[in-house]
Formats: sequence, C-alpha cells, structure tokens
Amino acid sequence: MVNFTFFDMADAVLENLIGPVFILLIKFLMDPTKTPVIDMSAIIFMTCCDFNTHSLCPYTLNFYFPPFDSMLKPAVSHALHHALNIGHYTIFPLHQLKGIFQYDNRSKTNIDGSLEHDWKTYNRVFKTNFPEGR
Repeated sequence: MVNFTFFDMADAVLENLIGPVFILLIKFLMDPTKTPVIDMSAIIFMTCCDFNTHSLCPYTLNFYFPPFDSMLKPAVSHALHHALNIGHYTIFPLHQLKGIFQYDNRSKTNIDGSLEHDWKTYNRVFKTNFPEGR
C-alpha cells in the first residue's frame, strides 16, 4: 500500500467516488421513490481492492477469497497498465481467465486471455523471473 501514497489525492478521491455515485444514480433511476444506499462494507472492499491493485508485490491478495486470488492477479495486470499505458484498464482482470479474449497490441489480434500471458509480459517488461501461472 505504500505505493498508493505516490498518487495525487484528488485523483484518488475522484477515482474512488465515480463508481459509488454511478451505482447510486442507477438505483435512483430504477426507483425514484426510495433513497438509494450502498452498504459501507462494499465501499471498504472497493477501496482495499484499489489500494492492493497498486501494490508492487504481484502476489498481493485482492479478493480475500482463495479461489479468486489463485485465478486472477490484479496487481500483475494493473502494473502492466501503468508500465505499458496500453490495455489492462480494469481492476478485476477477467481477461486472465481462459476463454475470454483480449486484444494484443504486439500481434494486432485477439488472443485467448490467460494469467500465463500476463506473467510472461510482466516478466519481460519488469525484467523479473516470477513463475508463470502462479
């Protein structure tokens, strides 16, 4: 989480308010007779996910649910987002699941997404040697 301190505070606040405000707006539009609410635990989970996604450690837990944390590595994907400035925009990297395609800028084609592909790219970009797929 120390890496998060390098962010502009106004950017961090705006980035973390867009989602909840959008959800409240949708809930209001669905039923204007009720006051829309969001559970505070959802806000805390979203904020922790955002902080942890910016971790320098690629193995950082994000979901606090072992099956999800073993299948998806948001810190890997988001580090690539900052390093490459191309792709990897989402906090939850669903493209790391087999069967979900993503556009590859190097080959200019859609490729079957996988965690292994992100690890290979991560190791190449950051000159590391983490085991791919773990």
